[in-house]
Order: sequence, then structure tokens, then C-alpha cells
Amino acid sequence: MIISLIGMSGSGKTYWSQKLAGQGFLHICCDDLIEEKLASELKKQGYSGISGVAQWLGQPYEPQFKRNQNIYLAREKQVMQEILSRLEKERIDNIVVDTTGSVIYTGDDIYKKLKKYTVIVYLKIPEPLHKKMFEQYMEDPKPIIWGDIFYKRKNETNEQAL
Repeated sequence: MIISLIGMSGSGKTYWSQKLAGQGFLHICCDDLIEEKLASELKKQGYSGISGVAQWLGQPYEPQFKRNQNIYLAREKQVMQEILSRLEKERIDNIVVDTTGSVIYTGDDIYKKLKKYTVIVYLKIPEPLHKKMFEQYMEDPKPIIWGDIFYKRKNETNEQAL
């Protein structure tokens, strides 16, 4: 069985991927692969690790965000295409693809192939947990792609807009 886990950041994709890895599944972690592709860019600015990716990316109200968001998404698309190419060529069983929360921004072609080669499991976050997850995000930001949905209203702080 080849499974891909999708859901927003913090939904438990990595947790469940690691549980499946403990049962013999090959765990493909997209965060790690994207970080590898960003390594030289991160190193130039003194960043490393997933928290370094989050710092490098920044928040949607920061000047570097749009540029870095585009770079991040380009690397994520490369990672997804490489994974899907591997799944297409090699018939390997018991794989779990631990996607990112931003896999939804990688495009229809990638989604269609993901659907073709894997069983997609969507980890939905119940509405009552959204506030707690936001608080966790503010304490320990993860790399989040906002696309074009960030909007700051008049008299709103950056945190309120988030």
C-alpha cells in the first residue's frame, strides 16, 4: 500500500507517518527533502532545520515572504515530482508520503498523480482545535505557505491578520 498523508501544518502527518514507519513502511518526508533543496539558500542566511526554513520564509507581512514563498513552492514541486516519478517507475510497497500543508498549492497535475499512485488520507483538524493550533504556531512557527489569502484589514495588527 502506498499512502500519502495531507492536511494543514500540525495535523499529525509526521506523527502518523512515523507510526506507519514503525510498522515497516518507508517514510518519505517532504519537509526534509524540501529542506535539502533549500540548504544552500538557507546556509547563506545562517539558517538550518525546519525552524530555519520557517525563519527564512518569514510571515506573509514581511518583505522577503513573497519571494521566499515562490522559491519554497518551486522546491516543493520538484520534490513532489521526484517522488511521483519514483512511484511511477518503481513498484515499491508500503510507503507513506508525509506531504506538507502546502501540497495543495503544487497544482492539479501533481494532485492527479498523487491520487493515481497513492491512497490519499486527509487529516482534518476539528474547528475547536484551530485556536490552539494557532497559538502553537505563534510560539513555534512552521513554514506556512499563505498563497494570496493573507489580508490585513484597517487597524488590524499583523497577529490579528494572521
